[in-house]
Amino acid sequence: MARRHNEDVPSITSASDAQSRLIDKKEREYLIQMAIRVVCFVGFAFIDHPIRWVLLLGAIILPYTAVVISNSSIRNKGDGPSPFGGSTTAVENKQRAISSESSED
Repeated sequence: MARRHNEDVPSITSASDAQSRLIDKKEREYLIQMAIRVVCFVGFAFIDHPIRWVLLLGAIILPYTAVVISNSSIRNKGDGPSPFGGSTTAVENKQRAISSESSED
């Protein structure tokens, strides 16, 4: 049986990476940022210069940014709406279109 030409065929190039590869990438990024945090703490302890307060600030802020950056790297384009907002769903877009059409009348 021959395949019709107008059928949609899934493309393997649009497939996402394996979950294990994504987790490895997330762990690597997190470990690098935590290593930088350790360097900030050591620098704060041993440097007697006003820059030590910048190092302390970096050591305090890095855990938050490390988690946010690591978790955001898992999401790919087309994974659906973001849990952080900022994107709309198809239903919301349709509701807006309907409301704008009714307001024009």
